[in-house]
Amino acid sequence: MDQMAKQTGIKSLIEDGIAKVDQGLTTLEELLRVLGPEEEHEG
Repeated sequence: MDQMAKQTGIKSLIEDGIAKVDQGLTTLEELLRVLGPEEEHEG
């Protein structure tokens, strides 16, 4: 993710997805389905 985006508090798709899993708004399985099996993730 771009450094400036991180400094302004913008989350990556995976960070946002993990937060939603933690909040019970979605499942880990759904997050992985959306991200895809071969997606490279930062972090």
